This record gives sequence, C-alpha cells and structure tokens, in this order.
Amino acid sequence: KRIKGLTGRRKIPPGYAMFFPRCGAIHTFFMSTAIDVVMTDRSERVVYIKEAMAPFKLAWCARAGNTYEMAAFSAGKAGIKKGMFLSRKGGV
Repeated sequence: KRIKGLTGRRKIPPGYAMFFPRCGAIHTFFMSTAIDVVMTDRSERVVYIKEAMAPFKLAWCARAGNTYEMAAFSAGKAGIKKGMFLSRKGGV
C-alpha cells in the first residue's frame, strides 16, 4: 500500500486520506488525478501543504515526518493550515 499510495484511483472519496508514517517525500507518477499533499513533523504539526498536485510531480519537505494524501482541494475544505496540529482518528 505504501508504494502504490493513491496511484490508479480515478476518484478519491470525500473525507478519505491515506497516511504515510516516516515519509517526507512523495511523487504523483502514473496518477490519473491531482491530489492534496499535507506533510507534518513528528508531533503532527503541519509543515507543508500542496493543493491539487498534478500527476507526474514530486514533493518533499526536509522537516516532514509524516505525509497525508487526499483528494484535490480537500485540505482547504477541511481548513488545514500550516502550523496547526492534525489528529488521526481510527486505526493508524
């Protein structure tokens, strides 16, 4: 799952995010849709946000400890901003 991520999905459900622990760099190679990328430090403080990252791009952040991938424009709709803390609900 970590290697594949959201690759191959044509549609990402609203409210769905994929979490990658210990990850500070991602790519959107071979993706068919844009995604939002949110990276946090180890304490889950948001340090990087890229909205609507197009297919075949790279993103990285030296301060990132974790990465979230979600549908394009989801981060903004959820009110996610740099400096805020994220809380994961569920089984991660």
